[in-house]
Amino acid sequence: GERFQRHLNMKTVYETWVKEIQDHPLLDTKLSDKLFIIIQKRDNFELSVNFDEKIIGLFKEVRNLTNLGFRIPFSIKMRSEDVKKIYPNAVSLQEVIKTFKQASSMVDEKTSKLVAKANKEVQKFLLDGLNMMWSPQRRVENY
Repeated sequence: GERFQRHLNMKTVYETWVKEIQDHPLLDTKLSDKLFIIIQKRDNFELSVNFDEKIIGLFKEVRNLTNLGFRIPFSIKMRSEDVKKIYPNAVSLQEVIKTFKQASSMVDEKTSKLVAKANKEVQKFLLDGLNMMWSPQRRVENY
């Protein structure tokens, strides 16, 4: 009974959450980071959005804890605001890459010439974003 009651102690849960968030390496993503990263997977390379989905819930957690009356450390609050700004664009870019990969995997030798122009345009679009940063936000939104 006592152990269960300690588990329900919101202050202890909050303090554990703050420590986990502050120690979490995912919070190192900054608005000055690039939009895309290239990841090596076995013998090939893969384009990926430089955004880890594990921190998506951060701004929701901050909002909920604030509503419960907890004071959120400034560094966590600022990271939460950054995540909130990046999130919609990150999801859109992830969908672009996913769709491109799926469409590319369906192209065979017979159809490759038919879609070559569109394929090249998408590759150019993605290439243009390789050196782009998450900030300034307006530029990312226009991209």
